[in-house]
Amino acid sequence: MSSFEAIRKKVLVNNLFSEKTGTFTITGENKMEVQFDASLPVWFIERLDTRFQGLFDKILACRQCADIAIWKRDNQNCWTLHIIEIKKTVDTSSDSQRGWQHIKKQFLGALLRCRMLAGIANVHFDRVFFYTAFVNDHITPRPKPKTEEYDTEDTTFYRVLDDTLPPWLEWETGRCHLDGVDLPDGYIEMAYTHRQIPLESQTLVSKDTVRL
Repeated sequence: MSSFEAIRKKVLVNNLFSEKTGTFTITGENKMEVQFDASLPVWFIERLDTRFQGLFDKILACRQCADIAIWKRDNQNCWTLHIIEIKKTVDTSSDSQRGWQHIKKQFLGALLRCRMLAGIANVHFDRVFFYTAFVNDHITPRPKPKTEEYDTEDTTFYRVLDDTLPPWLEWETGRCHLDGVDLPDGYIEMAYTHRQIPLESQTLVSKDTVRL
């Protein structure tokens, strides 16, 4: 048995992961669906945020976790991790589950969980991508207010802490920084690629198929 087949057998045992090739759909919370297309077989976990809740809650300080994780191996034996969070609405609030800062914590939680599972399977991720699937976008920048308007309640959108990247800038440029967490290997300091997945408001299905 090849090294890859040994890993595959370990990962797919007891339905830990599902395996798909070609075009397939993953259903998230509130029956929202994201469509993917993969030319090579990929492994994925649905409901990552709840599947291992009892196990990881005991050993990880980061309780938040994104919905879906997909592992892909290419022909050069390089591994890519795709992490997807599904929201009805995304915004810039700092104290709600639909806020960008909370979404980033969910990305981090999923990243940590996948790295732990990958360690057991002897897999190293060469690349990591984050995705947010959403219906309502309340992050995309609005016209910047005039100076005299900064004291009104409508400008809280533009107020961020010192040394913090504005949420709309990360959202617009597709670069996600997982700041505020101390890990020794530099994973948190990296800027990850983030991609938006708009969902149809009526069907709650992704408007375009995500190519993995």
